[in-house]
This record gives sequence, structure tokens and C-alpha cells, in this order.
Amino acid sequence: MPEQATVVFSGGVLALLLAVPLAFRLILALRGPSRAHAKHHEVRAEFFDRCVQLLVGVAYLLYPILCMRLLKLFHAATFDSVRVLHDDHRLYMDDLRGWQAGGLLFIALFVGGIPAAFLTCLWREVRPCFTSRQVDINSADAVARVAREGRVFVRYGLLFSKYKPSCWWFELVEMPRKLLLVGSIIFVASGTAAQICYAIGVALSSILVLTAFQPYADARLSFVAWVCQLCTLLTLNCALLLRHDFDPETEAAFEDLVVAAVTALQVCHSMPTPRNPTLRRRHATTRHATLL
Repeated sequence: MPEQATVVFSGGVLALLLAVPLAFRLILALRGPSRAHAKHHEVRAEFFDRCVQLLVGVAYLLYPILCMRLLKLFHAATFDSVRVLHDDHRLYMDDLRGWQAGGLLFIALFVGGIPAAFLTCLWREVRPCFTSRQVDINSADAVARVAREGRVFVRYGLLFSKYKPSCWWFELVEMPRKLLLVGSIIFVASGTAAQICYAIGVALSSILVLTAFQPYADARLSFVAWVCQLCTLLTLNCALLLRHDFDPETEAAFEDLVVAAVTALQVCHSMPTPRNPTLRRRHATTRHATLL
């Protein structure tokens, strides 16, 4: 049954996420009481950072899958006056109330909770690393600040390391894009051209945002991301063209829309992007860490 598999899968993911901190506590308990040796505390801190890194990686990778599977619990198909589950027409929606209640709990925990947790981590841990003053190697807290920035990179580097310092928040733009393309799209006139148009709008908006902010620190990575987004947009356009034979008037309007979109992309791409001083600060921090 798809509804059972979805709830069980979500429960398994929740158990996995909870098992990591529990395993950390268990290993520390088996090692015995903490000793005052500095090396012991360093190993313990590094192990904790790796546990957080694992949690972030699992949540990051499973977020699109969880969104898609959980929202499908509420995707209905109607035949006359009978509402059934879209993925399994043998199941009536009225019989799935209990499973949908469990699905709502997991939607709150995962679909809304994971972005909220990432926002909290980025705002409280990552943002101060890029907005605070440059580390002075002669200051008393230089070693502590460099060590803290290193731990933040290990824990949450998956969320911000590929972006420019000024765009440390950009992963919070990518996550709603994934939700719109793989999750909420199933509720938009399923199986019709309107659904494809909705996906085209999301893809076009994503390209405009990507081109306007140019968030990636590596120009090659930025180019690959832009090409991937463009391929998604062109694929959706081809799907729309194959689905319906347009009359000349509609085809002309569609061509005007494509020309306008390409023009907007060129304008955004040609806009100058100011050099952010925090990028130099990050490089300086790396040099200081090497010296220390």
C-alpha cells in the first residue's frame, strides 16, 4: 500500500535522524567519564562535528524525496463523485484519514522543519562568520575564532561552501524550488498543459534568480548550474509543444514569450555584480588559520 509505505519510510527517516545523536551519547557513555586531556576533548569535538555533518547530509539528500512522497498522500483523483488516491485508484480518500493525519505530522517535521532547521543553523552559525570583522592574528581570541569557523565549515559546509560569502543563504532559495518542482506541482491541474506551464514558470524564475545573484563561488559551477536550469526549461517547453498542436496565433504568442525570457536572462546576466569584501576576508581567515 503506498500510504503505508510512505508513512513507514518517513518514520524510518525520523528514526535515522534521532539515532545519530543517541549513538553519539552512547559512544561517549561507553568510553567512560571525560578526562581532562586536551587531545580527548579535540577528538570528542571532532566526532560531534561529524555527527552534525551526517545529519545535515541525510536531511539535505532526502528532502526532495520526502516532499514528493508525503504530498502524494493528499493527491486525489475524482471519478464522478468518488475521490480516490491518484497513485492507487483502489484506495478511497475517506479511508485514508488516519494515514493522512500521520502524513501531516511528518510534513510539519520534514517539509517545513528541515528548511526551518537549516535557516536557524545558517543564521546563527554561518552568518556571523561572514558578517563579523576580520580575524586579527594578534588578538587574544584569534585561535578560538578560527577554530570555531573551521567547525562551522565541517558541520554546515554542505549548505554554504559552494556559494559566495554574500550568498550564504542561497540554499534556502534552492529548497523551495525543489519543493515546487517535485512536490506541489502534482496539485496543479494534474496531467494537463497548465501543469507544464506551472513548471515552466518555476524553472524560468529559478534561472532569473540564479542569473541575477550569481551565487556560486566557482564560475565553472555557476555555468553548470545555469546550463542545467536551462535544460530543464527547454525540456518543459518541448513537453508543452508535444502535448498540443498550437494554432498560429498561440504559437506566435509562445515565441514572443520565449524571446522575452531570453532577453530578460541576457539583461540580468549583463548586470554588474559588485565584488564582495567578505570573500577577501574568508581568504584572509584561511591564511591566518594556516599560520596558526
